[in-house]
Amino acid sequence: MANSRFISGIGPTPFEPDTPRTLLDGTIGAPAATIAVPTESDRALAAINKQDLHPSALQTISSYNWVYGPGKRLKIIVPGYPSCWNPPQLPIKLPPDTGFRMIHQNEYFSPGTPLRPLLRAVYTHRPDYDIRGVDVVTDRSSLLKLFKFVRGEVKPPPAPTTPTHTGRGGGGYRGRGGLPTPPGSPASRGRGAGLGYRGGGGRGGRTQHQPFNMDPPKEARIDVDIMGGGGGTRASMLLSRWETNSSEVIPEGQFRGWGFQFLNRFTRFGDAGEEAVMDEGELQSHHRVVEYEMGGMRFLVRYHGDAITQSLAEFRFWAERERERGERARRRERRAAAAAAQAAGGGVGERDRRGSEEREKEVKGKGKGEGEAARRKSASPQEKADDWLEKEFIEGLSKLTLGRVKTTVAIEAHKSLTPLYPHESIVGIKTCSDNSAPSMMLRAIPQVFFSQTPHLFIGYQRGGSFERVEKIETAALLREWEDENEVVLKRYLVLLARIRTVVERMEGRRATLVFTSGKESEGVKVYRRREDTQGPVPSDLVAKWDA
Repeated sequence: MANSRFISGIGPTPFEPDTPRTLLDGTIGAPAATIAVPTESDRALAAINKQDLHPSALQTISSYNWVYGPGKRLKIIVPGYPSCWNPPQLPIKLPPDTGFRMIHQNEYFSPGTPLRPLLRAVYTHRPDYDIRGVDVVTDRSSLLKLFKFVRGEVKPPPAPTTPTHTGRGGGGYRGRGGLPTPPGSPASRGRGAGLGYRGGGGRGGRTQHQPFNMDPPKEARIDVDIMGGGGGTRASMLLSRWETNSSEVIPEGQFRGWGFQFLNRFTRFGDAGEEAVMDEGELQSHHRVVEYEMGGMRFLVRYHGDAITQSLAEFRFWAERERERGERARRRERRAAAAAAQAAGGGVGERDRRGSEEREKEVKGKGKGEGEAARRKSASPQEKADDWLEKEFIEGLSKLTLGRVKTTVAIEAHKSLTPLYPHESIVGIKTCSDNSAPSMMLRAIPQVFFSQTPHLFIGYQRGGSFERVEKIETAALLREWEDENEVVLKRYLVLLARIRTVVERMEGRRATLVFTSGKESEGVKVYRRREDTQGPVPSDLVAKWDA
């Protein structure tokens, strides 16, 4: 199984850039409503308790990867495979990002319906998941866009002037949680000192530095759909990320930083021994789906997991161990079911018992393809239900095609043998120079917050030469950021609730939000969306809100 992110320097890409869209594609006429951004004096803010601003009851619901195989064959693997931390010897010189890159992979592979893979992944891994109590289903990106809009422009404090330490071996410095930090590094000057992570802006006097690679003010769009709400259940608001382009080609000479090159050089996908099952496909980005409660609302959020703290060897050891545990548990379930049937007069005789044992040996001893067929013959009712769901999943996804890509590509799904990897080891990865660190942290911490990513690794470079990696445990950092942004978070949550109320009252309960960064005084414009545009929910999953 190949390991590629399809950027310059890795190899030829089989993909082509998609056709740009216009901001109001699929909308009808003038705005149907405008929602003002709540101010600090808004009375609704008082109804939100400070302790409720911290995401609680966090759990990972599912994960998946896109896989691109021979013959332009697409599939989704559920649960997915995370990238492993695999740093080279430092310092290392990397070229800047150029060539093809994905902006919104789920839109590129599932045009017009970017939330469909999220929902498919959830119900493939958790067929019994009850979505009726979920208030918001969304990408992390949509939450971030609205939050930055509410927060308004914030300038970072000045960059630190103290010389920083350089090192070899992939860094290894921890900036939080009492772990060692190098002398003179930003982390060694106290939690977040000089990094500007709080978002309060301008602390520390002197010259304000422009944010690193900060986009100029621009209009943003989010599509909104309301599902369910009947029979006394709460309706769910689905926020679909929207981008003018879901991919782009970075031309030579146009500087965009080193982020993608860094990811390719410092991380590697862990295949966990499933190369044969993967058909030698190109394993793509790892997407994760978490659920948490915040501000009295329940969120289901998809985000991109950059890596895990474990190495390739550690991941493979974990995957093999967990698969063996799972197989032992399934054998116990089959034996218990057979014993229960025999006790109830089900007629499970000695021949059936021997046959069951022989089938178990066959599953263990044969190749993966034959073993899987044998497993299905002796499968428990739950396993048979899972196999049926996988079939439904494949049939549902096979109807999707890449209308925005020149070649039409069918999509299928594969149920991974590897269990869902735990949230505690997930890493967010950023790159910056010492001077751009405050701006980078100002943008990174809200991103980490909305996925509750427990680790943040920062690669520091000078002219593309990466000299050290700072490793941060984010729990304490996020708590302090929450305190600093208490009012902004309350205003943000009130705005989300009001968007939901407005769209729920509109005909068809679907709309498009348009807002402009840096112009929060203009509010959020709400447009009606045409009925002939695709919805975010596969037809066979619509009933999940009515069950």
